[in-house]
Amino acid sequence: MRDRYAPHNLYTDGPHLRTLANSVGATSAATPPRPAWTFRPDAPLGARPAGSSIQVSYPANRIDYAYDRATNTWLRSVSSGRKQVDEATGKRVAPKNVVIMFVRFGSLRDGHPEKQRLEAEFVGSGKAFVATNGKVIPARWVKPSLTAPTRFVDGAGQAIALTVGQTFVQVLPVGSKVSIKNGKVLPAPKPRARSAARPE
Repeated sequence: MRDRYAPHNLYTDGPHLRTLANSVGATSAATPPRPAWTFRPDAPLGARPAGSSIQVSYPANRIDYAYDRATNTWLRSVSSGRKQVDEATGKRVAPKNVVIMFVRFGSLRDGHPEKQRLEAEFVGSGKAFVATNGKVIPARWVKPSLTAPTRFVDGAGQAIALTVGQTFVQVLPVGSKVSIKNGKVLPAPKPRARSAARPE
């Protein structure tokens, strides 16, 4: 895109990446890699809570997610309530899952200290939250090595299953402010009583 500064003007997708790989002679592995994350279908409507929300604060911005029970998505807003819309499709940005990772940041030693760039320590483990199917689950992120995938586990060390669909990962400095509200599952509607038939 020409109206944004690099690197925020670079977008791609799977088909374009595969075309590029073929053009440079890249070869795929003999066996596909195992999926790093586990996915499951949407929870039934009756099991989805109402009223869940997430607020993530950055130094110069704020991200809000409001859970939409009907679509099982997290409606994303930026900069104090401005609805975020996908410029390519015109549709509201609404991922199925939101992951929040807390990591430590340090100065990036790139020879340009005047630019005050930061580098994240993303190998190891730390606090996290996983929001899926309308619920926000306390979690931990785990990445044992540079080449290992980042995984998200619960308190028992078991992988947390995400809902099939788009996933947004918010990376925050340790100690950042996050506001989380877990909604409540609505009671099932009571069956309507049948009226007695009138005699003819």
